[in-house]
Amino acid sequence: MRIAMLGPYPQNEESVIGGPEAVVLCLLKHLAVLPDLELHVITCRVSSDASAPGNGSHPWKLHIVPRQRRGRLTAHRGERREIVQLLAQIRPDVVHAHSTGLYAAAALDASDADPSLPSVITVHGISFREAQIMPDWRERLRGQLDSMLERRNLRRARHLISISPYVEQELGSATRAQIHPIENPVEDLFFTVKWTPRPNVARILFAGRLIPRKGVHHLLAAFGNIAAQFPSAELYLAGAEDSTPGPAGQEYAAGLHRMVREAGLDGRVHFLGSLWMDQLAAVYGESTCLVLPSQQETAPVVIQEAMASGCPVIATRAGGVPYQIEHERTGLLVDYGDVPGLADGLRRLLSDPALRDRLSRAAQQVAQRRFRGAEIARQTLALYQALADQRSRRSTGGSP
Repeated sequence: MRIAMLGPYPQNEESVIGGPEAVVLCLLKHLAVLPDLELHVITCRVSSDASAPGNGSHPWKLHIVPRQRRGRLTAHRGERREIVQLLAQIRPDVVHAHSTGLYAAAALDASDADPSLPSVITVHGISFREAQIMPDWRERLRGQLDSMLERRNLRRARHLISISPYVEQELGSATRAQIHPIENPVEDLFFTVKWTPRPNVARILFAGRLIPRKGVHHLLAAFGNIAAQFPSAELYLAGAEDSTPGPAGQEYAAGLHRMVREAGLDGRVHFLGSLWMDQLAAVYGESTCLVLPSQQETAPVVIQEAMASGCPVIATRAGGVPYQIEHERTGLLVDYGDVPGLADGLRRLLSDPALRDRLSRAAQQVAQRRFRGAEIARQTLALYQALADQRSRRSTGGSP
């Protein structure tokens, strides 16, 4: 069976940026070891990055399509046309698109061109929710354009993969597609981590892009509230500071540095930048806890990675997070913007080793059951086979 996967693919496979890239790469690795599969990956990159196809040799074929300038204004018409042409050459049995934007539209265009070609879309984010909370007008405009394309794609889609019940809650009324619940996979590396936080040093970790939606400013404020009580505590921010284009992203990152200086926390707050995968796994193993204080999330991979690593989690009740973390059993949940509540959660974890150990063990058990890459690949392959079988029955005149 020949599969074409459309989605973001990392330029450097050891330094993945964002959940969708992590999911695409992990899923490919586990699908590639299954028999009788031919895998093709189509990803879009700006022209300056188009010559960097990744690293290493793979059992899948990587195709790179240049991104067009101002592509959002035309609903990515140029990239979609090139992807459809590529798909006509590849002749896949199933097209699997990641995201509800450009890649979903291209997959649906290909199915329009060949009505027998099945396509399925994995929903990684809820564009209209993210657009509502963007602080800069330019970002809001981009978000609104993404939301318009998302709505059109949802109306056209016949099959969606839901990575969280939150997806069905938010988008179920906007589509008539059949919804297939399959969670995100986690790299095997994170399941091998031995969670052994450093003695006598409390290391608090944030992992993700340093953007307003992630609520890093609330984490800094909460850390400031507990800093005097826990003089050995340090905060590590692992994530790119320039991941939001334009002045808005620069202003937010500069504001975080300013908060650190004004609170007198220089030397106790560390900006790590983007980490390689093995570096991130090592940091999970040494950290007292991971904190994700986001305003909006669907099913953040960093929470799943922390759970697999045994690193206790404090997170906000944002979007699909409560479907990942069960409060007081596999982690601690607080409301978005509740800085005192976030500080209280930090106090509890930093002062109670028994609580940390209990949350760590329970979270690892859940991760083993739900997020193993091999199991997610098995579920995904079963869906591919069902879609390909439907196509075969239609072509031979059988019932759908």
